[in-house]
Amino acid sequence: DIKAISMHSKMTTEERQKALNYFRAKKVNILITTDLLCRGIDINSVSMVINFDMPYGDLSYEKYVHRIGRTGRMGKIGLAINFVTPRDCKFLIYLEQFYDTKIQELPLDCDEIANIQK
Repeated sequence: DIKAISMHSKMTTEERQKALNYFRAKKVNILITTDLLCRGIDINSVSMVINFDMPYGDLSYEKYVHRIGRTGRMGKIGLAINFVTPRDCKFLIYLEQFYDTKIQELPLDCDEIANIQK
């Protein structure tokens, strides 16, 4: 079963905490959130972060690193998937240069994607 919960700024503090606790306790598999969760919250069990859109505006590079920083902690392998538009390409090139890394394009074959995380 795939179970998901969301967390966003229009929720009360109690609702957000409940959503986060459900995710931490693995009662749900997927936590959908905004940049609200970018900073200051440590969740050890995150294996993948999916960016539906890339951050823009002031500190967008820093926001990106904080978003993907939720995955691959404590020596574990993590995967960040970015949905990108043509206008995002310049941003990705800058990230690669600034952080001296390579952001790979995912293959279209889902089996190949599954093997990336192994």
